[in-house]
Parts: sequence; structure tokens; C-alpha cells
Amino acid sequence: MKKTYVAYYSFIGLITLATVLHTVFIGSLYVQHGKQIRNLTVENRNLESQKSKLQLALAKEQNINSLQEFILSEGFKNINNVEYISKSSALASR
Repeated sequence: MKKTYVAYYSFIGLITLATVLHTVFIGSLYVQHGKQIRNLTVENRNLESQKSKLQLALAKEQNINSLQEFILSEGFKNINNVEYISKSSALASR
């Protein structure tokens, strides 16, 4: 009878130990998975911010290029090609 109790309680102890180890192992996997998700979320936010900055820079560059093309197509001259007007009143009176 005593052997039966020893075997029974040994079996219960072994099952309890296995359950505890399994719970700790699975819990550590969940914690590790949570850390990975948090790191990926932070990385995603950083990449979204960088993408937004790059899109803004690209939009500015495209806007400047389209404005420059418009200026050239309309015949406007660059600032370095300045033409001076004579201040002579004789020219204005004709």
C-alpha cells in the first residue's frame, strides 16, 4: 500500500513538474514573441517616418523641376541673363 502511495505521488509530482516546465517554456516564447512584435512595430514606425520624409523631398524636387520646365517653356530668362532698361527720358518720349 505504501508503494502505491509513493508511486501515485511520484507520478503526480512528475506531471506537476512537467506542467510547470511546459508553462514556463511557452510563457517565455510568448514574451519573446511580444518583444519581436514591439521591435518590429518601432522599426515600422521609423520606416514610415523615413518614407514620409522621402516622399516630401521627392514632391518638392518634382515641384521645383516642373516649375523650372514651365519657366523655360514660357520663355522666361534666368536671373543671370538680366537685361537693363535705359533710364534715358528721350527713349520714353518717342
